[in-house]
Amino acid sequence: MPSILLIDDLRSHVKFLNDFLSYVGYDVLTAYNAADGLEMARQHEPALILLDIRMPGMDGIAFVQTLRRDSRFCQTPVIALTASAMNGDRE
Repeated sequence: MPSILLIDDLRSHVKFLNDFLSYVGYDVLTAYNAADGLEMARQHEPALILLDIRMPGMDGIAFVQTLRRDSRFCQTPVIALTASAMNGDRE
């Protein structure tokens, strides 16, 4: 089964998603910040990245911009996750 990299600073979110994705058979890699997520991506080249947009330090937008500079990840799907539901956040 393909590996999924999950990056989120909230451990409860990571645990929930990790438990579910592992249960359905995925190999889940986890990181709790974008910098560690970049390192994990470079080491393991996951098939998919699930990424929290709002994290301290490097946010999800900066993560994707940095990731896409590496030609190995120009086609890697990234799904952005957020709990923000305000109109400005949606934009």
